Amino acid sequence: MRSLSCSAQEEIFIGSFADFSQQFPEKSKECVTQQNNLVAQYVEDSTMESLVLYVPKNFHATTPLIVHNKIPAHVANVTNKILIFVDDGASVEIQELTQAVHGSAIVYKSIQCIIKDNAQVKFIIEQSKAFSAQVFTNYNFYLYTYSTLFCTAGFRESAYTKAFLAVLLQEKHTNATFKGGYLLRENEQIEITSHLQHVAALGTSSLHLHGALFDSAKAKYNGTIEVAQTAHSTNTEQYNKNMLLSSGTQAVSVPNLEVLPKQVQCRHGSAIGRFDKQMLFYIYSRGLSSTQAEKLLLSAFFKQVNLRDFI
Repeated sequence: MRSLSCSAQEEIFIGSFADFSQQFPEKSKECVTQQNNLVAQYVEDSTMESLVLYVPKNFHATTPLIVHNKIPAHVANVTNKILIFVDDGASVEIQELTQAVHGSAIVYKSIQCIIKDNAQVKFIIEQSKAFSAQVFTNYNFYLYTYSTLFCTAGFRESAYTKAFLAVLLQEKHTNATFKGGYLLRENEQIEITSHLQHVAALGTSSLHLHGALFDSAKAKYNGTIEVAQTAHSTNTEQYNKNMLLSSGTQAVSVPNLEVLPKQVQCRHGSAIGRFDKQMLFYIYSRGLSSTQAEKLLLSAFFKQVNLRDFI
C-alpha cells in the first residue's frame, strides 16, 4: 500500500523522476542543479517513495493539486520525496496533506518546489491526526523573476514535529508570503526553523507564525532572514507569537536578521504571553463561559494567519 498519492488535472505531469527526465530532459537538468542545495533527512530500512509534479508553461490550474501523505498502519518508517516544478507563467494551488498516521511511525518528507518566471503558487500545508507519530519535513522553495509564493501551514495532533522551511528568492521582483500556526496539547512538541534568503534586488517576503500551547506542550522557533549585498531594495519581515494557556507549557522564539545592504526594509519580532484579562472580562460580560471565550479568542488569533476552523 502506497503512502504517497496525488490528484490533479490531466495537463499536469505526475510520475517518477526517471519518467520526468525522459519527457522533459532540459527541465530535469535544472532540478538536479537545485537538488545540490536540498537539505533532507533519510533513515535506513525505510519505505522510500518519490513523486514529480510538473505544471507546464502558462498553464492555469482550475482545481487544486492535492498531495496525500497517508501512512499505513504496518509501516514504521517512511521517507517521501516530492519535486514540484511550476514552469513560466503557470499558476496552481497545491495542498500537501499529512493525515492518518497510525502508531508511532517516523515520517520523513522532503519537498522541493521550483517556481519559474512569472509563475504563481499557493501552497497549503496541513498536518493533522498524526497522533503519536514523529514527522520531519523539509520544505524548499526556489523563486525566479516575478514569481509569487503564498504559503499557509497548520500543524496539530502530532507527538513530535520538526519542520524546516527554506525560501530562496534568487532573482529580482520575487514575492514570498508565509502564514501558519500550530496547536499543541498534552506532551506534543514542535520545532520550526525558517530561512528566508534574498539574493537579488527588489524582493519582498513575509512570515507570520502563531502558536497556542496547552498542558505540557513545547514549541521552539528559530527564524533567519538573510539579505545579500546584491539584494538592495528588499522588503522583508518575520514575526512569531505564542499563547501559553497552561502553566506547564514552554515556548522559545529566536528571530534573526543577517542584512548586508543599507537600502532595505527589515522587521522582525516575537511575543510570548497569555490572554488579555480585560478582553476576557469584556467577553464574560456578554454572557459567554470561560471555555467559549477561550475558543473565540483562539479562533481570532489563528484567523490572523489564515487558519480558519483550526480550533
